[in-house]
Amino acid sequence: MLKITYHRQAFQELLQIQQFYKSYSDQTADYFLDEYEKMVENIPFMPEQWPLISQSLHQAVFQKFPYLLWYEIRENSILVMANKHQSRNPKFGRDQL
Repeated sequence: MLKITYHRQAFQELLQIQQFYKSYSDQTADYFLDEYEKMVENIPFMPEQWPLISQSLHQAVFQKFPYLLWYEIRENSILVMANKHQSRNPKFGRDQL
């Protein structure tokens, strides 16, 4: 199974999203993290299941929260590149990757 690694930017985005939901309630933040963890844990089993949005970047869509997870399949790992809100311009942040 492929190992999950995080781009520094993606990890910072995750912390910011968690803090945002925590400002509403601890329970909402926990629900978000549960969904996030389930998605990330499932990607290595079927890494090609989510569509490509560029030559090497896949986009996974959260079911209960308005976020997208961008990742790349590497030789021995999955690299989570970004966590993006769906209402933002889809090209926003690609230049930073």
